Amino acid sequence: MSRVHYEYMPCEKNCGYCMYANMSDSKGIKIYCREHRGYYPINDKCSKQRYVNRDSRDIEKFLKWHVSTMIGLVLNRNLDEKPFTSIRILKEYARNNPELSNFVVLYDNYGELIATGLFFDLDKEKLANSLMPILNKVSYLIDNGKMEEAFQEYYKLVMLLYKRYIYTLNSDSYMERKVKTK
Repeated sequence: MSRVHYEYMPCEKNCGYCMYANMSDSKGIKIYCREHRGYYPINDKCSKQRYVNRDSRDIEKFLKWHVSTMIGLVLNRNLDEKPFTSIRILKEYARNNPELSNFVVLYDNYGELIATGLFFDLDKEKLANSLMPILNKVSYLIDNGKMEEAFQEYYKLVMLLYKRYIYTLNSDSYMERKVKTK
């Protein structure tokens, strides 16, 4: 199950529930404000806020972060442009492919942990920039109908980050190194 980052969930007096917020134009947790003509965090407060009754499920979709989404957030990119839209196509392809369904379950479990690791990485901008060429390659492969190759490339990217954030934190040798350095 996907984890929603409720720590960013707006209340009724925040931008997420404002009529000026363009929910379809977002950059991660930042949504476009038609009144101020700029991007603002979904949970910002504004004196010009005009409440609109919006379903919280519409807001929750902005608060689910996986690997490609976090790369876009870190780099302040529009998630409704390539390569991020292509990654969504790849995820749907994997979900509908019985041979890849196990990978989808694993990704749903670990993707958010990896994204959180990237968010708190001290070198997150540098790392996210280094991953963009891989995302662009995946997007190119998808555009050319090479879904299997695209999946393999994205899988390599996820495993690279898995080893950086999940595997190393759980290994005994990592903990031993941390103890010796203190």
